[in-house]
Parts: sequence; structure tokens; C-alpha cells
Amino acid sequence: GIVLATAIAKRLRLASFPSGVTWGGIVVIGTVAGIGFTMAPFIAELALPANAELLGLAKVGVLAASALAAVTALLLGRILLTREHAAGT
Repeated sequence: GIVLATAIAKRLRLASFPSGVTWGGIVVIGTVAGIGFTMAPFIAELALPANAELLGLAKVGVLAASALAAVTALLLGRILLTREHAAGT
């Protein structure tokens, strides 16, 4: 969502990158945003109050997705930002 909104705003000339910000950095920040689903377990409790098994699965799924987003962001940051730094951009 962050990368798409940024691309649209840039394409429509509604925004521009500050000095030092690159597409690689935007992609990494967009990936880091995937960690921020802290409200999802609370919403699952509201949606699945009578089914403890499904509630447990929902919570594990949210935590697994957050962990995957964190690892992906670290790897992308290491690859994209190291490459950009080496290229001097």
C-alpha cells in the first residue's frame, strides 16, 4: 500500500522524494509496515469469541505474518540499500 500510494503520488507529481530517499528505501519501509498488524489479534477476538481453536490459529497467523514481514524487510534492506549505497545514490 505504501509503495503503491508513493508511486501514484510521484507519477501524478503530487509529491517528490526528499534528498537521499530512493525507491529501494520506499520498498523497505513498505515492507516494514507489514509488521504493524498489532490490532489484528484484538479484531480476531471480537470476530471469533466462541471458537478458541480458530482464535488461536488467527493469532498464530498474524504473528507469523509479522515475523515474515520483519525478516523480508531486513533482507530487502540488506540487498537494496547496500546496492544503492555501493552505487553512490
